[in-house]
Amino acid sequence: MKEHRVNGWHEVYGVTGEELQNAARMTEEKYGDILLAQRPYDPARKRASASARAAQFSPFAALTGFEAEIEEEGRRTDERIELSETQKNAINEVLLEAEQKLAAHPVLRAVYFQPDEKKDGGAYVSHTGPVKQIDRVYGLLVFDDRFRVKINDLCDLISVSEEPAGS
Repeated sequence: MKEHRVNGWHEVYGVTGEELQNAARMTEEKYGDILLAQRPYDPARKRASASARAAQFSPFAALTGFEAEIEEEGRRTDERIELSETQKNAINEVLLEAEQKLAAHPVLRAVYFQPDEKKDGGAYVSHTGPVKQIDRVYGLLVFDDRFRVKINDLCDLISVSEEPAGS
């Protein structure tokens, strides 16, 4: 005589329906008093939010700062370009011309190499504005807004206008 199936999956594991019913009966006898009991509730304790309860299951960050290190390593930098004599002379000509017209505060666009503080290389950036001073002793180009660029870091210098911006 064939046994009546309650659950189809139990035969896969070799468990009969009768064995399942016996296990359910034993569980009921052992844990019947707490199976359907209400969850204890203390009104003095505020229930944690769902996100606070979920935080206990969030992964542990064993390698603190590891992601930042990977991001930093992947960040690209440029290499400093060595200027030719022609490029150096062109920059020098613009500097000489600006020096002669310094009282008029000529507007220059300085493209210069800014070394990276954390790794080899750097970036080419530009600053545009009226020039206040060309300090040959310290090798600095000083703008009206007190921004300073080392003349040796210049890779290009362009005369934008002889009039300050806004005049």
